[in-house]
Order: sequence, then C-alpha cells, then structure tokens
Amino acid sequence: MRRTFVYTVIACVAVGLLAGCSSKKSSKQSKLDPFAGIGSPYYKGKGPIPVGGGRRHVGKPYQVAGRWFTPKEQPGYDKEGPASWYGEAFHRRMTSNGEYFDMNQLTAAHPTLPIPSYAKVTNLANGEQVIVRINDRGPFVGPRIIDLSKRTAEVLDFKRKGKTPVRVQYIGPAPLNDRDASHLIAMNRELERGTPLRRMIAAADGGSFGEPTVAVAERQKPRPIPRETQVARA
Repeated sequence: MRRTFVYTVIACVAVGLLAGCSSKKSSKQSKLDPFAGIGSPYYKGKGPIPVGGGRRHVGKPYQVAGRWFTPKEQPGYDKEGPASWYGEAFHRRMTSNGEYFDMNQLTAAHPTLPIPSYAKVTNLANGEQVIVRINDRGPFVGPRIIDLSKRTAEVLDFKRKGKTPVRVQYIGPAPLNDRDASHLIAMNRELERGTPLRRMIAAADGGSFGEPTVAVAERQKPRPIPRETQVARA
C-alpha cells in the first residue's frame, strides 16, 4: 500500500511547516500579503530542519493581488478544487507561523484554515488519500484551493502533472510540536484503519503518537475489584 511508504518517509524526517506558497509578487503586493514566502528567512542551521517551534494562528482578513481572504475556524470545511505543489524554491524558508518548510514532509498551505491543523486530501483523479499538516498560507493563484509539498504530491501521484483535482476535508488542530512526525504518522494510520474524521485526532492521541490503539485499550481495562470489596457488596 502507498500509505505504508508514507509512514516510512515521514518517520525519517521531522515535520516542517510550509514556507510560503505564493508566486513572485511586486513589492507593493508583498506589503498587502503578510504571508508571502518570497523573502522570508532561511533556516541556516545544520542538519535536519527543526520540528515545530511556531505558533497557532488564524489571522485577520488580508489581501493578495486584489483578492481578499478571511481566515477563520471552519470545522465543517469540505471543498473540491484544483491543487498544486511546490518544493525547492521554498525549501528551508520560514512559514507564516514561524516554523520552517521541509519539502519532504506531508504538509500543505491553505489561505484561510487555522494553522497548524490537519486535513484529509483526496486526489479525485486516482482516489489516493493522505492526511496533511496545514501550516502556511497559500495558494494565491487562480482557483487553486490548496498547495501541497513536493512529498505530498508524490504520495498522491500527481507530481509530474503539477496540478490535480482534490477534495479537502478539515479535521482539526494539529500539535504545535510533533517530534519525529509521530502524530502525523498516527493520523495516517487511523486513515488507513478507516477511523471517522471526527474521531481521528482523539484516536491518534490515545495511540500515544502512533502506538496501536488496541494496546491503549489493553492498558485502560478496569482494574479487578478487590476480594474484600466483592464480599462487602455481596
């Protein structure tokens, strides 16, 4: 299964946040766009890009190239439309909530959903599905509804095409810090198990970031009633 490959990939690299999915803009447009990745700082450290370290963010209405976007909580968000992807040009750049983009992680940018948060993305052209961590603003080009990392485009099998029709379903808030992408791995395991979206975060939490849910259930079995108490009740 493709998702088994997903687990291996995201377990090897720490989850990063997307670093601006907008196209190049004039200086005037950049002033109107507080989330533009163009010109944002690079991560200059050595080794893997750090995981987390950002902040929770919804934000006020903003304008990009004459279009207004209104970020807000959207628990029932479920929309279909075109998706695109990006990678090298924004790799290691700071995102809109202060983290850094790693193109090799299952992340995404959305113009209005809270960040960081989780969403289920389905490639309507082939049925492939994946849970992504939304952690930046974008896209701001045409009718596109979401920008996906290079790795996500590979997993959904549309990297060569550049764009594909998708369905985006909001799940809920993601943890600020996700060491070794453990929680994201757990979320994708719950997707494979068929866990309903409304229960997926709780299931991933209960699984101790990827530990099998059945193991948690075993630990939470009620303790035996002491014999003395049984006698007293009798």
